[in-house]
Amino acid sequence: MHSFFGLFAVTILLEKTANLPTVKDGPKIAEPGQFPHHAVIIPAEFPDFMLCQGFVISDRLIVTTAECLDNRTPNNTAVVLGVHDWRIGGTRYDLSHVSRNRFWIKEYRSQDTGIVQTIKPITFTKFIQPIISSPMAFNQPVGRIARVTGFHLDSLARSTPTYLKYIDVQVWSLRECRQRIVPWLLGEFVHSANACAAALTGQGLSRTDIGSAMVFENKAIAMGVFATSAIGEGAPDVYERSWPRIIRN
Repeated sequence: MHSFFGLFAVTILLEKTANLPTVKDGPKIAEPGQFPHHAVIIPAEFPDFMLCQGFVISDRLIVTTAECLDNRTPNNTAVVLGVHDWRIGGTRYDLSHVSRNRFWIKEYRSQDTGIVQTIKPITFTKFIQPIISSPMAFNQPVGRIARVTGFHLDSLARSTPTYLKYIDVQVWSLRECRQRIVPWLLGEFVHSANACAAALTGQGLSRTDIGSAMVFENKAIAMGVFATSAIGEGAPDVYERSWPRIIRN
C-alpha cells in the first residue's frame, strides 16, 4: 500500500460528471460520538500505530480491507473503537478471528475486503455503535454527496494523526473514474464492484484511511480501498462494495 493510493468504488451509470456540483468542503474535525461506527485496526504489539480503518457492523464484527489484513493474525492484530482523539485513544478489543476475502486478488486490488471478529462482544455506548451495511448494487448515488471519515484525509498523510476527521465526497460513475485515472495507468484497478468519489485536490484518502466507510443516508455503502487523489487535480479515490460476500463465506 502506498501513501498516495486509495480509492472508493461504487457501480454507477452516468455519461458525464462535468455538470455535477463541486464539493468545496475540506476535512473537518468530528464531534465526539459523531461517527460511532468508526474503527481503527492496529498491530497488537504497537498500539500507537495505525494499520488502517474499518467500521463496526455488529457486536462482534468489524469490516476492513483485505490489504490491511495481509499477514495479520488474531495474535498480532487488534481494533480500537470509540476514538475521537488518537492521542488519548479509545476502547481496545482483541481478536478471535481475522479473515480476508478468498476471492481477493492483491495485484489488482480486486474484492479487497476483510473482516475481524472480537473475542468479547462489543459494548455499545454513545461513542461505539454499529452502522447498517448496505453496499448498493443498483441505484448508485452518482452525483450525490456522501461522507467519509479518517484521521488524515490528506492524500499525502503529512500530518500526525490526532482527531477523527470527515470529508464530504461526490460519487462518480465508474466510467468517468476510469477515464480520469487512465493517464496514470491505474484504470485497471477500478472494478465493477467498486465505487469512486472525489473531494478537493490534496484531500482524500491516505494509506492509513483505507477501510473507512463511505456513508450515504446513514448507511455504509462502500469502503475506501485505493487512494489516488494525490496523483492529480480532481482525481477520485476508489471504494469497494463486496464485503457481504466475505461475511456469507
